Amino acid sequence: MAQLRGIVNSVLAAVLALLLVWGFSPLSAGVRSGLTVFILLLFIPGMVYAWRQYGRLKSAHSAHEVPLPPESFSGPVVLVCGDNDLLFTGRGDSCESSQGWYLSVQSPEHYIALVRQLATQRPGLLMRVSVMLALAPERHNDEDALKHMLLSWRRVVAQSRRWLSGIPPFWLCCWLNSPQCNESVRWFIRTPQDAEVQSATGLDDFAAFSSQERPARHFHLTHAVWLDNLLGWLQKVQGDTERHAPPLFSALRVVCFTSLAVCENNLWQRHITAQTTLPPAASAAPVQLPFPDLALPFLSHRRALTAFQRAVGVSGLLCGLFVGLAMTCSFINNQHLIRITNDHLTVYRHLSGNPVEPKIQAQDQLRRDAQRLDRWYQQGEPLSLSMGLYQGMRLIPPLLAAISDWLPPEKPKVTSPQTVRLDSMSLFDTGKWALKAGSTKVLIRALVNIKAKPGWLIVIAGHTDDVGDDKSNQQLSLKRAESVRDWMRDTGDVAESCFAVQGYGELRPYKSNDTPEGRAANRRVEISLVPQADACQVPGMKEPSPQGGDALAK
Repeated sequence: MAQLRGIVNSVLAAVLALLLVWGFSPLSAGVRSGLTVFILLLFIPGMVYAWRQYGRLKSAHSAHEVPLPPESFSGPVVLVCGDNDLLFTGRGDSCESSQGWYLSVQSPEHYIALVRQLATQRPGLLMRVSVMLALAPERHNDEDALKHMLLSWRRVVAQSRRWLSGIPPFWLCCWLNSPQCNESVRWFIRTPQDAEVQSATGLDDFAAFSSQERPARHFHLTHAVWLDNLLGWLQKVQGDTERHAPPLFSALRVVCFTSLAVCENNLWQRHITAQTTLPPAASAAPVQLPFPDLALPFLSHRRALTAFQRAVGVSGLLCGLFVGLAMTCSFINNQHLIRITNDHLTVYRHLSGNPVEPKIQAQDQLRRDAQRLDRWYQQGEPLSLSMGLYQGMRLIPPLLAAISDWLPPEKPKVTSPQTVRLDSMSLFDTGKWALKAGSTKVLIRALVNIKAKPGWLIVIAGHTDDVGDDKSNQQLSLKRAESVRDWMRDTGDVAESCFAVQGYGELRPYKSNDTPEGRAANRRVEISLVPQADACQVPGMKEPSPQGGDALAK
């Protein structure tokens, strides 16, 4: 479960990092892509490794699974290591007593697997776990092997802090044959504050127990001497191993005097013989050792975070870090928005409007800024500007005020010259270019608004239908255009430099020549005003305003 929570936090970290990069960071697209590749290169191999580790742990759990107490169990959970074979004989590897739950640990490797199983399947019990080293000195005859066993257990317990949310309480329980034969089970419990001994009425103070009057005084003093020698011997063995491993023994030490099968020439026997020259009495019958339920109330309770609480804390830390970085990026993005908008306003206000185009372009930019801010107002600001730091609303009024305080001048209306088309048959006889009698009224009525002005060229173009050959039609159309020009020159007193005549013949038909009506429309003279800078430059004639213009009316 701890591995799975780590995987979940890794996924959360990767998702938040990508969201920060693409949703909030003010970086360019290229830098964002590079950061994305970097995050994925870190995340994907790590996830593959973590998932494989999780699979290996599940396999190890299934190989060493021990029946665990239920999640609702409220008593102490004791992992028993060391000389635990006589404790669990006939009881299996998991046993519930009246005060707690005992789990048998066969080896340091089994201990690690059991601790991981607890962290995975029963995380709520981790704060109730303690480790008891079961020790029967009368079953050991090799002191070096005993010290090696103690050292191995101390090291493996220190390594388990990763899964047990710290180093669990570690305490010692010894079982010895009583100095008095045929004595029932008797418990001695040593704590930093006091020493307790089991009596008929429960647990009594050890000092009161050893100072009782005869006839029990000799019996009690014997136990006191026996216990004092045992604690001294344990202190010596413990001190030899502390130089190679961190100190783990708590001040709680428990001793049980009961019948116990021993091995020949054991360590305790050698120690007592060296002290008294007399070997201690021993029991030959193997018995099942009792559990130290009387000592369980003296265990200290840990005050540490569970693995689940730590995982939640890591998740909260990741989310808090994400919120902090997201707010920083949002602040930078909002400042950039304010700075860009103010730059656009500054440029717009510094333009005088002469020339007009730069001012219009700056005003169009302000309109685009205002439209974007208005869209964000209606649809919501983008994620990169959110987190409660959006500043766009206060930029809209100055933008609208700046846009409305200037209007570009209206462009002058330039009326393109209209072409006047005159029917050739109303001016000329067929095949002739001399003006007919009575054609003067037609010319005056059509050309009443024509006035010669500097910079304007009066273009007179003659056209015919397709009757006849091309050359004669072209010459006829040119002669007719010249006749109209001569009349306008002489009648209106207009300089000849104001005119241009052209004869197109049948090359530019106005309508199809396939019908009589079309041929009649094509026999025409067209008069147009064309702007030309050097045209009609007569001394003393006032040049018109650039914004003025002539319109020809039919």
